[in-house]
Amino acid sequence: MIVVWGVGIPLTASTTPSVVDEVLSLMSKEYLYSFDIRGCKETIRRAINDGFRVDVKGGCLDPFTRYIPPAEMRLAEEVSLIETPRTVEQGEVYFRRFDGVMYIAVRGFMKNKTPARFRFAMDQADFANPLVVIDVRGNGGGKLKSVIEMLRYMSSGNRGDLITLKHRGYIETYTAAGHYKRRNIFIPANTEKAGRFSHYRVVVLVNGRSASAAEIFAGVMKEQGSPVVGQTTYGKGVGQGIFKLSNGGGFKLTTFEYFVGDNETPVNGVGVEPDYPVEDSRRLLPSRNATKKDRQFMKAVEVLKNMK
Repeated sequence: MIVVWGVGIPLTASTTPSVVDEVLSLMSKEYLYSFDIRGCKETIRRAINDGFRVDVKGGCLDPFTRYIPPAEMRLAEEVSLIETPRTVEQGEVYFRRFDGVMYIAVRGFMKNKTPARFRFAMDQADFANPLVVIDVRGNGGGKLKSVIEMLRYMSSGNRGDLITLKHRGYIETYTAAGHYKRRNIFIPANTEKAGRFSHYRVVVLVNGRSASAAEIFAGVMKEQGSPVVGQTTYGKGVGQGIFKLSNGGGFKLTTFEYFVGDNETPVNGVGVEPDYPVEDSRRLLPSRNATKKDRQFMKAVEVLKNMK
């Protein structure tokens, strides 16, 4: 706890008006949406003083915005900035062969682990005739950097934009070749492995619990010609940043909306629609991973084997 010593009594930083003003200042610069300062001030003050551990309630804030008490900051900084507000199994990649097809399930997008595990799994496919089903069903999101790196493996340098982030007052674009920051600053990517799997034939599996970073992956793959099988995704097309406060806590704030592909296709509120709608039959099965009784997976295999 940060202590500011006053006359006769200690005052915690969380009770000083300056922390509330910090948040309002952040919102005026970074918050994606317009808001009424007077309407938000009391809501934010109560959240900080009471140490709310749930999403801040109030008409000025979206459902993903929240105050993070100091004791929770370390954990919060390790959690995704583009995930749905629920726990996901971060970084897990599962793969196996099935009837000439490589099945790869990605359950979350961790910064370092997932791209490396994904690359290893993709390398196990038949290089001469690579047929791959990538399953992001139930994947609630993860790190933006992680999903961008994985998409670069799948995209050759001439495939155009991967994702566009629209912030308050500026735009960023990620391509297979690099990152356009505020449009006029280009940061080249490490393209050593870019396009490594661009010749693979791929089908992507999704459902209503595929969200955020998983929707980026599915949406970009669809834009680049890979069929999507399953159900319409969750529809979380916004991302958050965590900003540290002087009281040791933080504020998680929605800072951008993302759009996929050259066409800047929106995801927020609409999700990614499958090319082949199929209901999820796995609720009746003992295993969450693909089997012959998994109708979505079997449809994906069918589509994959008919691709030219």
